[in-house]
Amino acid sequence: MSKKTKYIIGAIVAVLVIGAIASGGKNDSDPPAENAVAVTATKLWQDYKENEVKAESTYKDKVVNVTGRIRKVSTNPITKDPQVSLDTEDGLFSITCEFEEANKGEVANLAKGQTVTVQGTVKDKIVNVRLEGCTLVESSKSSGDEVSDKDQATAKKAAPNSIPDEVEEENLVELTSLMLWNEYEENEVKANSLYKGSKIVVTGRVVEISTNLIGGAPQIKLEGGNPYLPVTCEFSKSDAEVIAEIAKGQEVKIKGIVQGKVVTINLKRCELVE
Repeated sequence: MSKKTKYIIGAIVAVLVIGAIASGGKNDSDPPAENAVAVTATKLWQDYKENEVKAESTYKDKVVNVTGRIRKVSTNPITKDPQVSLDTEDGLFSITCEFEEANKGEVANLAKGQTVTVQGTVKDKIVNVRLEGCTLVESSKSSGDEVSDKDQATAKKAAPNSIPDEVEEENLVELTSLMLWNEYEENEVKANSLYKGSKIVVTGRVVEISTNLIGGAPQIKLEGGNPYLPVTCEFSKSDAEVIAEIAKGQEVKIKGIVQGKVVTINLKRCELVE
């Protein structure tokens, strides 16, 4: 290949790369938002349930405006991005709407039972029908208070699975394990913005005393709203003798750093409070 030919090919490749960057990586087949298909969460689920092949041809990779009642507000267990599950009136199945991290603020102000319209691209159905790149189009009024700037300022800038080196000790939030559990159940995104990375004082009834499967650190599990999903408080191994004196059913007060929710709500670096 001649040097001139190489230069020409290089120039063509450069133009294509620049064009792709300028277009945001999108192509002409991306459906415009203004042509979004309006559908209820129940209707979208029923279409997939009755004939998934037909539903795929109707909805897959298309932008939809789906309206439904919020069943759950949580975070994706892998990406940690916010997501909203809409009720389909069919048992445990739902429409899972995945939002970007940038939309965390608006998702934090949603509540279970609230009716919303969400715009997103239909991607697939594995267990639930899943939408990506979602944004909130419309929402009914909820009884929950909005997350204020002051509340959001309590959220730490630590990595999702890390513990900050220093945590403020003054004016710690105090609440019961049931209150903490209910706040995470109501809206995990909002609860994370209020508590994750912060040190709090939690009071509750001991339902289990165990050790961490990885590392063997002692744990006290406090009562939550679900007997299988407690509030897990992890202590240092040096606290083992003290933890050994605690009894199941006893009410205790514990200070620790909220790590968020992975199956259970987790607190690290815990210590017993008198």
